[in-house]
Amino acid sequence: MRATLSILAVLVVTSVVAPAAARADRYFVDVEPVAIHASADDHQLASMFVVSAGRRAAVGGVTGFAAVGAGLLSVSARAGALVPLGHAWVARVELRPQLAIICAEPAVLGGVGLGYRVARDGAPVTVIAAVESGPGWARTSCGPDRMLGPTERTWFTGGALSIAVGL
Repeated sequence: MRATLSILAVLVVTSVVAPAAARADRYFVDVEPVAIHASADDHQLASMFVVSAGRRAAVGGVTGFAAVGAGLLSVSARAGALVPLGHAWVARVELRPQLAIICAEPAVLGGVGLGYRVARDGAPVTVIAAVESGPGWARTSCGPDRMLGPTERTWFTGGALSIAVGL
């Protein structure tokens, strides 16, 4: 445990002390105004105004990324890759574990998206529309007195729109 804390402390101190110019091109912010996911049995997982911050690394033309985010209705982690398609078009493949806050409903969504990337003041800005799908565990009923009720596994499908700066 102490070794893990020591390594974590070294990583945090190194990231804080390193010059901002050397780090700026490796980090990004993604804003997702809305994402809606629904199941065939009328359950919904909605997330609104999710802001994610993460780190990216380019290998050849492919950019891998990992991020964490929080919004009005959910928290999530994200990992994926951005692949150039030609000119300014990009494709995104992503895996997103997420937790809907209101009823504590988890889901693991995978998605593919198509986007357009432009450079603004030297930083890339990417707008992506994505289709996402995956299993989730929804509560049969949700409310202040029923949040601890049973969950049932269901399959969610939906989509999202996001705007990333630095990705």
